[in-house]
Amino acid sequence: MWPADLPNVRSNRVAGCTILFMRARFEKVREPNGSFTAYERVEPEFPFNWHYHPEFELTLIVDSEGQRIVGESVCDYKPGDLVLLGPNLPHSYRSWPASSNHSKQHRAIVIQFPKKVSAEPCSIFPR
Repeated sequence: MWPADLPNVRSNRVAGCTILFMRARFEKVREPNGSFTAYERVEPEFPFNWHYHPEFELTLIVDSEGQRIVGESVCDYKPGDLVLLGPNLPHSYRSWPASSNHSKQHRAIVIQFPKKVSAEPCSIFPR
């Protein structure tokens, strides 16, 4: 599903462009065992999921292509892209469909950490 198809989205057409207005949903990030949360995201597709959270997020695209939507920016992404997002910044990834003759899994590695860790980077690694 693309943003314009969602029920809580309204749009205006201005100077040949469609501007979408949508409310991001709050995402509760998993409680970390230490200073950060890390996981591998493996899915048949990365669906549009417009959200925000108070943690920083570092995402490495391992095997996927599509669009990354961050705030008001829309950019294509591909394997090898590494993105650091700040706290409370609405964002989403939306993968392109895999070809019908290929059952491809989309893969990304995600690390989320609170603001206090970014202020004291050495606190991530205990002595």
